[in-house]
Amino acid sequence: MNNMTYEKYKDSQVVKGFIEHFNLNSVIKGKSHWCPRYKGRKEFQFEIKEFSESIDKYSWPSSFIAPEDSYGYFENGKEMKCESWLETKKCLQSLSKGLKKSLDSQDEKSILQWCDSILSWGMGGRKVSTMNKLYNLSDKEELNSYLQNIRKITYNKNETLMNMVQLFEAATKDVNVSGWMSSGLSKVIALLSDKIIILDSRVGAIFCEYINDYLNENQINNIPSELRFGWADGPKSTRRKPLPLTNGENHSSFSRDSSWYEQQVRASWLIQAVLEKNNEIFKDEGGMIERIHAFEASLFMLGYNLNDTSESQYKDKLDEKPLDIINNLKVTSEEIDIEFWIKDCNNKFIEFKNNKRKVASYFYSNNPEISLAAFRTIMMGSCEFTEKGANTYFYNCRREALEDSI
Repeated sequence: MNNMTYEKYKDSQVVKGFIEHFNLNSVIKGKSHWCPRYKGRKEFQFEIKEFSESIDKYSWPSSFIAPEDSYGYFENGKEMKCESWLETKKCLQSLSKGLKKSLDSQDEKSILQWCDSILSWGMGGRKVSTMNKLYNLSDKEELNSYLQNIRKITYNKNETLMNMVQLFEAATKDVNVSGWMSSGLSKVIALLSDKIIILDSRVGAIFCEYINDYLNENQINNIPSELRFGWADGPKSTRRKPLPLTNGENHSSFSRDSSWYEQQVRASWLIQAVLEKNNEIFKDEGGMIERIHAFEASLFMLGYNLNDTSESQYKDKLDEKPLDIINNLKVTSEEIDIEFWIKDCNNKFIEFKNNKRKVASYFYSNNPEISLAAFRTIMMGSCEFTEKGANTYFYNCRREALEDSI
């Protein structure tokens, strides 16, 4: 498979079989879909009958500061906001043009500003980790060369998948950033190219769900390499874990290396192949590039929650992910009322408009003798903390408490 170009991938027996027989509406019928709470907005439910209707439900409330050198795409220094697909589409087109033009100018400062705007749009406060890595590259004046090398790969239509992955690995090795592929970097890469989609946890999860549904329907008992993708295992995995094949086989979680990039390219190829076969899908969006990104946006809306259950119901289900965390960390109800504090901190998370620092400080101030294990349990179960993030906030809270006591 790795020696395939796009044309060979599209014409492979496995991919042709998938395109011929899979049903875009198969994972939609009879299910409710959910849009998450975000910046004070409550989680809401929606239902659709056709896959293409999901684009009308698109909702991603986001904002970013227009870069200093906006090339006329935005008003410099102005806060830009978008939520609907129409608004988001226009913003992304301008962000893509701005990033490419900044690379044409080879201005490290301008490139960094455009990357910051892209990540502010796509990740909000969660952009910090990826931006820190980009800042480090910019400080060494290596950000321009790194993204120039990535851009060359995504623009070359004749490369085999293997060569594209090898070039990606070489680009990351040149600047010593191997092993830090993420949904954030996926967004920057996608906006460098016209036909590369953003492959994040939501898109990856629903992709896997579609693949498995097709394989089960056609009684295929293994996942072919051409159709094997990733999903993000973590605090939200109870909502985004795709249903396995009937024999229990499933896709693996993302790895933060070149395999994520390889899947990003293949996912883009597969969407393009589907659209070439089905000319009616998103035909009103425009040409192939616009149709690919409308397809991606629809997957994004459907991939938030693969289960017909609300987020709050998952928070209440201590027999699922929170219990796994609790058992692993050996936290008992004798130390703390787990169910009460997960619910309470989740409510505070909404009240504080997704400000994790405020929730962590609130919880710690009410439980100054709390153990690290219990702190992690509550934060991961209520506020979407990663284990590493919960550890960091725990020690920050403890240090602040000690400083206050001096």
